[in-house]
Amino acid sequence: MECKRSDGRWVLLEELPVAAPWIAWPWKQKVSGQDYETWVHHYDTIHADDLVKLRQTGAALTDGPLISVLLPVYNTPLRWLKRVIETVLGQAYPKWELCIADDASPDPQVRKTIESYAAGDPRIKVVFRPSNGHIVAATNSALELATGSFVALLDHDDELRPHALLEMAREIMGNPEAALIYSDEDHLDEAGVRYAPYFKPDFNYDLLLSQNCVCHLGVYRADLVRQLGGFRAGTEGAQDWDLALRVFEAVGRDRIHHIPKILYHWRSIEGSTARGVSEKSYAPALEGKWLRTTCHEPIRRWRAWKR
Repeated sequence: MECKRSDGRWVLLEELPVAAPWIAWPWKQKVSGQDYETWVHHYDTIHADDLVKLRQTGAALTDGPLISVLLPVYNTPLRWLKRVIETVLGQAYPKWELCIADDASPDPQVRKTIESYAAGDPRIKVVFRPSNGHIVAATNSALELATGSFVALLDHDDELRPHALLEMAREIMGNPEAALIYSDEDHLDEAGVRYAPYFKPDFNYDLLLSQNCVCHLGVYRADLVRQLGGFRAGTEGAQDWDLALRVFEAVGRDRIHHIPKILYHWRSIEGSTARGVSEKSYAPALEGKWLRTTCHEPIRRWRAWKR
């Protein structure tokens, strides 16, 4: 539990210990056979033979959409940068392109690493921004590289599941009118342990007004994103939440689809909001500004709809 002080700083009030009642945090329950780790072991682990079958399925989708994965990068620790790129290269669905926008990272090894991967796979496109513009500007630079009919949003230190884009392609082919598709997600610590799953509901506008329940993995129709003006400056830290709300405003709930599978690992490391909003000091201030301005119109419509 965190709160915002009068001086604008976020402080941690309380964190539930592992020994807390499991009903509050079911994935922390340590009763044998009833914790998240056990569930993952039995129901959500992809073995080598499973991956072979998934690749065969992906290769058979010759009419599937090209999905452009947008990856803004800034001074990412090399171990995580390599890992996130490897999880795209390891996708069971082959019709993708990885659009990397480096936001003027000061570490020269970041550029060398990106160039090395781009030289090894023509599906990797790269732009090196001449100056730092922050997450919105970098994501828009990645969007400019995209030629796919859909774009997937990926953070520079997270991981895609091997079947993530395959599941998205299947959903798109089965529902060609879809404008936004999102999946469930969980967290990944530095040791590679999965925890804190977010099993999401199907689209719920009331919930979206109170939190970014779309988040990861989100895949959007590319022409619609461009039509809406891309990612908006001033929403840094909440740019994908802002986009999801604008998509709803444009197309309504029927074109927003949910895949009830964990397709994305949100890595919890120092500096990531996966550990708490206070890890990025700019996020609370910018989200507060965004809620006071950008959110006015959807909230007005929501109130009118409730009446």
